[in-house]
Order: sequence, then C-alpha cells, then structure tokens
Amino acid sequence: MIMELRHLRVAIVLAEELHFSRTGTRLRIAQSAVSTLVKELEAELGASLFARTRRSVRLTAEGAAFVDGARRVLSELAQATATVHTTAAGDAGRLAIRFVAMASLAGVPALIERFRRAHPTVAITAEPATSGEQLAALREGRCDVAFVPIAATKHRTDGLAHHVIARSPLVALVSEHHLLAGRRWLRLAELARERFAFLSELGEPRLAHAFRKRCAEAGFDPEIVLEVDHTDVLVAFIAAGYAVAVVPAVVCALGMPGVIGIPLRPAHHGGIAAVWNPALLSPAGRKLVASFRPGSASNRPSRAAERTAPSR
Repeated sequence: MIMELRHLRVAIVLAEELHFSRTGTRLRIAQSAVSTLVKELEAELGASLFARTRRSVRLTAEGAAFVDGARRVLSELAQATATVHTTAAGDAGRLAIRFVAMASLAGVPALIERFRRAHPTVAITAEPATSGEQLAALREGRCDVAFVPIAATKHRTDGLAHHVIARSPLVALVSEHHLLAGRRWLRLAELARERFAFLSELGEPRLAHAFRKRCAEAGFDPEIVLEVDHTDVLVAFIAAGYAVAVVPAVVCALGMPGVIGIPLRPAHHGGIAAVWNPALLSPAGRKLVASFRPGSASNRPSRAAERTAPSR
C-alpha cells in the first residue's frame, strides 16, 4: 500500500474526534472505510496509531507523533497549492526585467514601481543591458520583459511582441557655446559638417543604424568621432564642445548644465518600447504586459517623454 493524502486526513480527523462514526460523518465516508484506512496506514507504518476498545479510541504516542507530522504536510501542501494559484495568476513568482540606460529617463522606473506596489509578492530583478543582449535573453527565456529603444524593434524581432512605452522627439544636443545654440529649431541637414558623439555602436548597433539612415535621408554621412557607453558621459562631452549629438529629448531631463537641446524639423522621434517573448512569458510577465494596455496608468508616457527640450 502506498500512503495517500486520504490516509493522512483520516488520521488527523480521528485524532480530533476519537470516534470512528463521527470521523466518517466529517469526512463523508462510511465508518467501515475509516476503519479500513486506519488499518492500512498502521500496516504500512508498522505501528499502532490508535488504541481501541469497545467504548473508546485513544491516540498512542506513535499516533500523536504521526498526526503532528501529517498536519504539517497538509499545511505545506495547502500553502504550495495557494502559491501555484497566485503564481499562475501573476500575483507571485518571479519577474526578470532588462533595460537600456535611456529607459530610466522614459518613465520605466516609475512603471516598474507601480507594478511592484500592485504585486508585492512578485520577486522582481532588473538589470541594465544593451538592446542586443536583451533580445537574446528574451529568446532564451532568461528575461520576461525588455525595455529597448524603439529602433531595436525594427531589427530581428521575429517571434517577439512589443509595445511602445514612451515616445520622445529627437533633438540636436549642442554645447551652450555652440554657434547653433541660439536656434529655435534645426534641420538635420544643417548638422552635416558637425562631429558627432554617439552611444557605443558595439552596445547599441540598432540605434547607430537608425541614426545613419536618418542622416542619409538628409543627404550626408555623419562623422562619428566619439562613442561612449553611458548617456551622462555623452552629455558631458557635448557640454565640453567636443561634438554634437542627436538624442531623444528625455536626455535633457538629466538637467546637466552646459548643453542645449534644439528641436529638429521635420520632427523625428525616438523612445522606448517594451519587448517580450509570448512563447516564454511568465505569468508575472503577462500581468506586467497587460498593464501596457491603452489608458492604463503604466502606459502613459512620462512628462519628460512628452516635453521637447528647451531651446533658445
């Protein structure tokens, strides 16, 4: 005989009732079935759990030890069952998030914090990564939701789904001492003779590709003289007058002195998109993705994403 949950339950109830008939009534089984289950259990354990007389039933020392253990087993099973249900509903479990540095300026941290408050039992891990690394992690199941530049969603994203989280107009970022700093707006072609700084092409090739495509449409091939890994470093070099850059207006939210953001005409837009793998998305990931639906609080662009950069 292999011990089953019904054997544990009958032992627990009989220990509480100390009466075979009342035990059967509680469990909605015949008194004879109670007796049979107890005998099967005792035979498998090789010990008497209950001392029986014609007038009474008494729990033995071995029985008391077994019932204590049986209660713990059923309690842990109930907890495990509840955890399965909450995890399946997306209210527990784990959520792995990856993001590019620019996402921190586009309202993504606030979005994740709202999700954390709404689902406090979900264990969230958030790590920075390049867009290429994120897309690979999505395909391999190491990431639930990635936050990448919109440009990254246009290259090699077969099988992946995405939703635009925030759009931001692109601006020409120049030193406050640059000859163009007083302009209210610029055409991209007016930057043809400038030296450009850019986020590292090794880390963000899709951004570089999209930028070069825009420049080609404007009639020139940009001279990129500096590639850096972090947005704040990029802005610092611009402030020093080393080069210019074309960046989403949200970069101006860094509030770094010495730079001016000048809107481009016709307008070009960048921004951040959430990307996920529907085939491998966890329940918590599905819950997060559901919050991106139109009109939800987490889907509203941040004010920083909506503003254009100040210009002179």
